[in-house]
Amino acid sequence: MAPDESFLIFGSRREPASKSMDLFVVFRGGAGWGTPQWLGDVVNGPNSDAEARLSPDLKTLYFSSERTVPAGYPRTREQTRADLKRIAAWDNSLYNIWQVPLRPLLEKHRGEVGAR
Repeated sequence: MAPDESFLIFGSRREPASKSMDLFVVFRGGAGWGTPQWLGDVVNGPNSDAEARLSPDLKTLYFSSERTVPAGYPRTREQTRADLKRIAAWDNSLYNIWQVPLRPLLEKHRGEVGAR
């Protein structure tokens, strides 16, 4: 939750995240909270995304994700070795910490609320 309680980012299995956990934002307006909005596929990957945290300066959204970095094909032998090393080190589809800039997300979704 933002320090001023103007918005909250949370994980949920609500639609469209029916198979896994995804991140949503909801804004406080007037006397209560608005309708939660899915943060889209810029934030949410094909697997579970959860545990949202805001940076102290509110510039970055940190979250845990089961995503992996996609690999393009064809791959050279060297690229394949690098992929295997990366998978053994961190990119193993277990939860890892990811980050995205927060301001563009808030502006986009706050604008969607205002357009309704």
